[in-house]
Amino acid sequence: MNKVQQRKSLNNKISSLESKKTLRQSKSSKIDNFKNLLNAIIDSIAGIHWWKDINGIYQGCNSAMVEALGLSSRNDIIGKTDYELPWASQANILIKHDKEVMSTGITQKGKEEIIETKQGDVRTFIVAKAALRDNNNHIIGTVGNSIDVTELKQDVFELKQDVTGLKQDVLALKTDHTALREEFSEFKQ
Repeated sequence: MNKVQQRKSLNNKISSLESKKTLRQSKSSKIDNFKNLLNAIIDSIAGIHWWKDINGIYQGCNSAMVEALGLSSRNDIIGKTDYELPWASQANILIKHDKEVMSTGITQKGKEEIIETKQGDVRTFIVAKAALRDNNNHIIGTVGNSIDVTELKQDVFELKQDVTGLKQDVLALKTDHTALREEFSEFKQ
């Protein structure tokens, strides 16, 4: 091969590499656009949403999860396991629920999970968790959503206390009423 042919071959290889680079950049841009669209969608749906891979590593979440748990950004969660997050002390039970869903393929709905925030607040969530599947229907992780019911549970507790107090007041009024009746009947005679 002479120098002209070598140069032509080299130019063809460079051109091919540049085309591959442009194609890769285009694919990367499409992936970034898709990720942005996915984040916009899950941020617009009420509740807290997340998904993990089969090893329990968070692959994504919505901004409501970040805010509810007192974190700064999705990057504080993505790429980590429950053991690496502020709720590490509750990780065993969370992972147990994940494994149940992945081993059975059955969606869990209405389970309570207790989570500690970065600030140390303990929050109660009602959770729905399902198996995350690939195109071949193989389980590749979990996907879940939850609603913080901490204040609701506190309100119910306070209402129960109020009801107990009212029952005691009614009992006291009945006792007072009985005593007054006895006094009045003695007075009548």
